[in-house]
Formats: sequence, C-alpha cells, structure tokens
Amino acid sequence: MKVTRPHVLLPRTPVPRRYTVYSTIRHEDGKVVSPLMESAPISSADESHLSSLLGKPVLLDFWATWCGPCVAAIPDLKKLYAETRDKGLVWIGIDEDQDPARMNAFIKENNIPWPSANDGDGSIGKAFGPHGIPLEVLIDASGKVTYYAMGYDDANLRTAIAKLGTEFSSVETKSEGASTARQKP
Repeated sequence: MKVTRPHVLLPRTPVPRRYTVYSTIRHEDGKVVSPLMESAPISSADESHLSSLLGKPVLLDFWATWCGPCVAAIPDLKKLYAETRDKGLVWIGIDEDQDPARMNAFIKENNIPWPSANDGDGSIGKAFGPHGIPLEVLIDASGKVTYYAMGYDDANLRTAIAKLGTEFSSVETKSEGASTARQKP
C-alpha cells in the first residue's frame, strides 16, 4: 500500500494537547507513522517538546538497555554525535525499557550525551509501526524522513546525515574504523 501524503511533521495540526508532534510518514512499503506523544518526556533536552524541533534535522535512535546490539553501538554513536551536535543535528534516544529509572541510570553510567525519552508503554514505538530495535530514523529540517533503518549501519547512517546539507558533508568521510555494531535483524 502506498500512502500519497508526504512525510512531514505537522506542528499546526489541531490535535489534543498530549500530542506535540503529529507525524505522517510515507514509506514505499506502506508504513505510516502516527503521532509522537508528549507522554514520553525528553530528559536533559533543551527542547522539552518534540514540536519545537521543526526546522531542525533530527535523529531518533530507538534502543533499550537490554538490547545487546544497541549497547554495542554506543561508542560509534558517541563519535557520530560529537561530529554532528555543533552542526545542528538534534539527537533523541527513544528507550523502550519499561522502567525509566533503569534508562536514566544507564544513561548516566554510560555518559550518553544526547537526550532520551522513555517509551515504556510503547506509544512512540507504535507510531513507527511494527519494528525491531535498534531503529534509526533521520528527519530533515522540513520534517521529511530521509532515513529509516532497523539495525545499525554506521556507513549508511553517515551517508544519510551527509545528505542533510553542506554543513554535514564532512560526516560521511569520517567513518574510518567505525563498526556496524548493530546488525540488521
């Protein structure tokens, strides 16, 4: 099934207060994304609501503390974060653990610098349809999903980020030695 609406964040769509971003996303395979919920607060973020991110490129990293491939990719993700944070790419981790305290302890213990939201009830994950973790979703500044991949592939993610604009063009070339710690299921 092909959805004809473009993938775009719709910040002016009248929706109940609990929805801060209403995202309709088209994939060739017919997966449509539902609203992202405010009920999953972003920790330690400058932007407390996802709707405030329109106009900025965003990387959503779906993960969990119990996911071996997710944990194995943290060193590569930290390097990539260091390369992109000052260029304007906003990172948000979406942790699928049911215990927010476990997520917060893990983030602190592993010095994860990007903000994370806890999705213990699965509401944000369900918005992206059935998926496994890790899941990387890259959204450009206009709200279009430009990369959607289960599993972690450093080279492919870097290539997608490099296509966001000239400020990111150097990202693709800095992947020497980077692994593909998260394998596609």
